[in-house]
Amino acid sequence: MTIYNDCKIIINLNQLVRDRPCGRDLDDEHVDQVSNDLRRRMTFDSLFEQVDCAIWDYCDEVGIDLKESQGLGFGFQITEEK
Repeated sequence: MTIYNDCKIIINLNQLVRDRPCGRDLDDEHVDQVSNDLRRRMTFDSLFEQVDCAIWDYCDEVGIDLKESQGLGFGFQITEEK
């Protein structure tokens, strides 16, 4: 067995919708509908911003200069299939 040191986040949208106070009374079909809608339109801007801030803070602490990489995007865009 291989043990990796990666940190992963897995989001089960159906479970998240069910666990929210406003989603507790929804039946399975409605949970699926809300989750599918989230899957198509949910953005991760806040998560990316937090990661960028953590990287910049770390680099400031250890003396790494990030001037060259500031303003670079993530290099991908999630689009809805038609």
